[in-house]
Amino acid sequence: MENERFKIWISFAKYTISIILGTILTAYLGFIINQRELDLQEIQQKSEFRITEQENLSRYFKYTLEGNAYDRLKLSTFFSIVIEDSASRNRWSKYNQILEKQLTEYTKVQILLDSLERVIVLKNDSSLINSKEYRVLEERKKRLTEILNPIELFKKIPSELNFPKIDFDDNDSELWTDLYLERFHFSNGSIIGRLYSDSNRRKLISYTLENYEKRIPMGEYTLQFSKQKTSLTEIYQRRYPYFDYFPMVSSVPNYSSVYFLVGSSADNSGAAILLGNEIHTKDGHNRIQNSNVTYKNFYLKLSENLKNNNSISITIVETF
Repeated sequence: MENERFKIWISFAKYTISIILGTILTAYLGFIINQRELDLQEIQQKSEFRITEQENLSRYFKYTLEGNAYDRLKLSTFFSIVIEDSASRNRWSKYNQILEKQLTEYTKVQILLDSLERVIVLKNDSSLINSKEYRVLEERKKRLTEILNPIELFKKIPSELNFPKIDFDDNDSELWTDLYLERFHFSNGSIIGRLYSDSNRRKLISYTLENYEKRIPMGEYTLQFSKQKTSLTEIYQRRYPYFDYFPMVSSVPNYSSVYFLVGSSADNSGAAILLGNEIHTKDGHNRIQNSNVTYKNFYLKLSENLKNNNSISITIVETF
């Protein structure tokens, strides 16, 4: 009798425990499912909000290319703070920083130009307009104006450009003393230039190609051979029998080892200046051609000139 009663109690206890555990498990699973649904709803709401936000913002995107640059600066400042999406905020913040830097430089150039123009008026000397300082400032202002008005800049970029080939004159006995580099075309992160044998631009030596972001500033520098032996120097010495050391632009503030190099694309060229006798531009992508031959001719001519001169100057300007 006692055994029967004990078995009944055991069965009842098992039943009760299974009911309790089942209820707890069901409640827990229900909670997990509900929480998952809430999480999915939250993700969906955020996604819908982001899409709506982007659609609303798209109405303002045209103002990043049109109108007053100072209005665009205010707009980018506003969006870099109030936008919900952090990735979008960061992009607006970067755009704001770039724009602010460009506007600061533009303001400085304009102040310098205004000062020079006042001097011209006070001295009644119009010849100062043709001075090197005035021309460099005018070129900088022109470049910044185009950058700050990107729609006009984009209109000027044709889908394809070809420049005439430069034939190097082996019989040229002219002595180089003041090379002149004119950067004249910018597109897609690189700059095309013309390298002349003198500041009067009488003889075109080579085309140049440089990385826009890493290029050295405009100015007057000294051209000489680097005596530093690096792994790249050794590569060039093995590859080119005529090569000893790199031609370099020296005394550039905040730059070191600004070399003239062989290459076809400025994507990974750093601050180096690439040489070639042909340039081909397609869809905004600039490439320099026949760099090996042009570099050799330039190198040998430069070596010959430096034997007769202690140094050669190079003036760099921008006219794009």
